[in-house]
Amino acid sequence: MSQLPLRLHRPLTALVLICLLASLFPPVAAAQTTGSITRYEDSAGALSATGTWAQANASDASGGTVRQSNTFTSTLSLTFTGPWVSVGLRSTSGTGIAEVLIDGVSQGTVDTYGRQIGTTTRIYHDLGSGSHTLSVR
Repeated sequence: MSQLPLRLHRPLTALVLICLLASLFPPVAAAQTTGSITRYEDSAGALSATGTWAQANASDASGGTVRQSNTFTSTLSLTFTGPWVSVGLRSTSGTGIAEVLIDGVSQGTVDTYGRQIGTTTRIYHDLGSGSHTLSVR
């Protein structure tokens, strides 16, 4: 996810959730650990934001809010430990292209446009067991 710079054609709504295993859970706090899996919502203090982000209420989001940006240089990052990660991005008719990076290396782009509200999920594995940084911009 390496086409730089990215140009957003529609506002990007990113990070309904970032989690270490894609699963559907009931609404949760900003961070929740179940066994060895930690799920982070967009409001988690562990997320580092650069650029311009707005937080909006979204009744369809598992945590009740989403972060959104229409600036292609805005980035949300999370440092985690483990060999894989899953990221969920909100899809709507008003969302656009997001780039996912792991440890600073682009994993390509994700088109989050959708005719109906939903979640676009990507899983990245074989990362090694150490510490990694997931970034979405």
